[in-house]
Amino acid sequence: MCGDDPILEGKGKPDPTIFLEAAKLLGIVSAEDRAAVLVFEDGAPGVRAARSARSEERRVGKECMES
Repeated sequence: MCGDDPILEGKGKPDPTIFLEAAKLLGIVSAEDRAAVLVFEDGAPGVRAARSARSEERRVGKECMES
């Protein structure tokens, strides 16, 4: 699922719709099952969206990639 999917029109992050719809495509519907989903995000709005979807999240970014 991409951010320009018509089902997401007007629902950018931090709205959790992208994560909820992607989970549905994978057959993951309940909040309990979504808790087992791990979302990698590179920005605060995405982290908030993942939390709102009741999923685990990890923030990644340039500072995380440099070593």
